[in-house]
Amino acid sequence: MIKKIIIERLEKGKEVAFRYERGNSFHADTLVDELADEPNWIHVRHSYNSNSRLINLNAIQRIVLED
Repeated sequence: MIKKIIIERLEKGKEVAFRYERGNSFHADTLVDELADEPNWIHVRHSYNSNSRLINLNAIQRIVLED
């Protein structure tokens, strides 16, 4: 369910912040690959740089949906 919401936001160009336990975070506004065969993983990046990340949604403490 949350993965679908994240995908919808990224497809609209909205920013999503993924927050980890130790205060680390990664902000993304572009969907690279929804990884349909992997229900807990998503591949994202931010348009300001070329870095992308595979995000394990089970390891995320909090997700912030930006407007």
